[in-house]
Amino acid sequence: MVNTQVNPPSCGYDRPDMFPSTLPEDAIGSTEDPLPFENVVEHHPEELFSGGSGRVIKNKPGQLTLNKNITEMTQDQQIEMLKNRSAKVYGPQAPKQVQLESVIDLIYRRDTFVLAGTGVGKSRIAE
Repeated sequence: MVNTQVNPPSCGYDRPDMFPSTLPEDAIGSTEDPLPFENVVEHHPEELFSGGSGRVIKNKPGQLTLNKNITEMTQDQQIEMLKNRSAKVYGPQAPKQVQLESVIDLIYRRDTFVLAGTGVGKSRIAE
C-alpha cells in the first residue's frame, strides 16, 4: 500500500477559513442577479425593427421570444425551415446535424452547451 500525502496549497493558506472571500459580505446568500440585463431598447433600437428573425423584446429587458409560427411547427418542419434559411445565407453549404440539434434545443428553451473543435460551426448556431 502506498502512502500518499496531499501537498498544502502553494498560496500559504493552511486552513480553509483563511481563504479570502471574493464576494462582499452582503452578497453571500443573495439571490439577486449580479449581472442584470441591460435595457436593449435604449442601447440598440435599430436592431428591434430590422425584422430579421421574428424575435421581439418582451417586457423583461434582454429576454427574447420567437415568432409563434416557429414554436408551433413540428420538429421536422422546424428542421426544414432552418435548412431553407441557412441555404439563403450560406448557399449550398448545408447545416451540420449538431447545428440543427442545438438550434432546435434553443427553440424549445433548453439549456444548450456545444463543445466541438475548430471549424465545426459553433458560431453559425448563434446566427
